[in-house]
Order: sequence, then structure tokens, then C-alpha cells
Amino acid sequence: MPEHQNEHDSEDLELCKSLQAEECEVFESIYPDCLSGDYLKGSLRLEIPVELSESHSLVSAEDQNLVSLSMLPPLLLDILLPPNYSLHDPPQILSLYATYSWLPPSVNLVQRLLDMWQAGECVLYSWIEWIRGGIFLEELKFVFTRGSEPILRIPHPELDLLTNKLVGYDASTQLMCFSQNSYNCEIGMSSIKGARCILLSCSHVLCRSCLEDFWKHGRDISRISLHSELSNKGIRQGLRCLSLSVCRNASR
Repeated sequence: MPEHQNEHDSEDLELCKSLQAEECEVFESIYPDCLSGDYLKGSLRLEIPVELSESHSLVSAEDQNLVSLSMLPPLLLDILLPPNYSLHDPPQILSLYATYSWLPPSVNLVQRLLDMWQAGECVLYSWIEWIRGGIFLEELKFVFTRGSEPILRIPHPELDLLTNKLVGYDASTQLMCFSQNSYNCEIGMSSIKGARCILLSCSHVLCRSCLEDFWKHGRDISRISLHSELSNKGIRQGLRCLSLSVCRNASR
């Protein structure tokens, strides 16, 4: 092989190494929970949750509404980055599977993902966005609309059992997201972490501290001044939630 060819190959490898490091560093800053592994060795795992743009009704094979979902369990991809990725070679997908096996094995996502790669381009970010935003579900015809209602249909041999797992995942994930974010208490008008708040069915948020103070005032709704459109009905719901929480803690 000519010497100048070896020099070009060496330069390409160094450039690919630099591009891979930069791509992984960007991922770690944007999606710290999605990426694991050792990019220096080219071995990565992507754990990508599916966040639907709005709540979808999961339907049975007979088109009966089962539950409403806004989150689906992650897809896990084990990936090997060849030395010449991304200039000349695509990533190698060693395995791809869905948590709780909710995605039918007959769906060939691997080839669809590989088809997204173009020589000279990093593709992992596009993969994450394609999966995370649920775009792949539309392309697989798992998502459609019935009137104005978004519908999700998952062909699965044990849909009833799967539905319970999906509902549990959706609820726990939304609770975790709520707990980690900060919200303005509709009573005290201060920013409080969701873990210290109660979310009402009307979407208003009340912090437990304000509700406890309100409880100490003999639950007299007239003794509290609200700075929003939150109704007395909302306060009553918050107090019921608080009392249930107190009862649960007392019974432990």
C-alpha cells in the first residue's frame, strides 16, 4: 500500500476517534440517563424511553380502548462503534430489545436504524430522537388517529398482561418526573420540588407545607388567600390527598 494512503487512513482514524468522542460527550450532556458504556473502546448501550407527544389510548385488537399512556418502556440498544465510524462505517447494532418485550420481535428496527446512517455523518443522536419521540411508532403504523383521538395499537400475544406492565411503568415514570421538577405552589406562590407537592386532577400544584399549615387552621377554606384560579374544590381535594397520606404513614 502506498505511503500516502497509509497517511490518509491514519488521519481518517484520528478524525473518526475525535468525532466519536465529541458525539458521546454531547450525548452525556443532553441525555445523561440514556448512555452508558466505554466509548474509548467503542462499546455503548443506549437506553431510550419512549415519550409520546400526548396521551394515547391503547386499544385491543377489537379496537376497544384499554388505557391512556404517555410513556412507554425503554428500548435498549447494545452498540459497537467501528474505528472508521462515522466517516466510512455505520455503528454495529449487537442487540435491540424492548423492556417488558412490548415491541414484537417481528419488527425489524435494526435495519431501519442502519438505513438512517449516511457516510460521514454521526447518527446516534438521530436514533435517539427517532425512538424517544415515538416517531418510529408512526412509521410502523402502531400509531394513528381516530377522529381527533391519538390511538396506539401494539400487536402482542398477551396484551392484557402487557397492559398492566405498561400502566405501571407510565405511572411510576410520570411520578418520578413530577418529583424531580420544581413547581409554583398555588397557595404560597413559591417554587417547590414536586416530591414535596401534591398534583391535583385540575393540574394545579400545592405544596405539602402549605396544606399542613392550612390543616392546622381547622380546614377553614375562608382563612386562606389564593393567588390563582384554584377553587375551594381544589383545596378540598388537596386536603383529602394529604389526609390519605397521613393515614398511610400512620399505619406503617
